[in-house]
Amino acid sequence: MANLLDILKLMKSCIPWGTMKLILTSHGISKSTGWNSTIAKIDKDLSAPEQEQQRKEIANKLKGSLIEFLYCGNKEFRVYAIEDADLGRVVNYRLVLFSSQIHGA
Repeated sequence: MANLLDILKLMKSCIPWGTMKLILTSHGISKSTGWNSTIAKIDKDLSAPEQEQQRKEIANKLKGSLIEFLYCGNKEFRVYAIEDADLGRVVNYRLVLFSSQIHGA
């Protein structure tokens, strides 16, 4: 499984900051102003070795929110002309890519 910082960086790459603020608030996770300062704050606040379990719990919560966003909340899309024969490969590649990033393959 990906660690907390990896999940946060992946979320930063695909979730707008306004949406992320709502996600963090819903999980009771302290935030700062903007992506970079929030990632640094979370990393600093949970840096002690005895907080490893808490880091894992937060990572699992955020992983669930990321999956939900990818399946339900992501309204951004682009239209491309793709041959039918290539469509399956494109869809499978995207699923494999996100799965490997989420599960740390």
